[in-house]
Amino acid sequence: MELTSTVPILVYATWEALSCDETSAVLGSAGAVFINANFPNAPFTDTWYNARWPTSSLGPTSSPGTRRRPIRWINTGADIRARFNVNLGKADCLPGEPFYLGLDNNHGDLVDFYSVRCCTSSATAWASQVLTDASSGRRFGNPALPSVWERFLLDTDSNTTWRST
Repeated sequence: MELTSTVPILVYATWEALSCDETSAVLGSAGAVFINANFPNAPFTDTWYNARWPTSSLGPTSSPGTRRRPIRWINTGADIRARFNVNLGKADCLPGEPFYLGLDNNHGDLVDFYSVRCCTSSATAWASQVLTDASSGRRFGNPALPSVWERFLLDTDSNTTWRST
């Protein structure tokens, strides 16, 4: 997926201790800093969109977005918050399998940081962020609204979209 935007999309990325053990690890995560709903020209009403979506694809919005959670780095101007696992490859976090930091595609058996970065903090991960808890079905907000991607996600157990449930 490629997001075409005339507006810069800023990513705030850090190395942090993320969940991991000897056999599995969270490599990274990313998500929108702000979300919006019911902005002018929104494709769907009563639906959450990542805040930069409107300015990148539909023109400017009238509001800066809704804070999704308390964050200490809010004044950075970032649109996307990305975190990468600083412990990868250590004795208690996929030992011997650290990130390969080169850009030459010579990662071999190591975890290719470039691929993880591209998939974690890219338009793909950011634009397809779902704000609904997959386990509980709880939606974000008050009133609780679906995210735009619920219109396209399919629950294969019930053969319905998340929006229909």
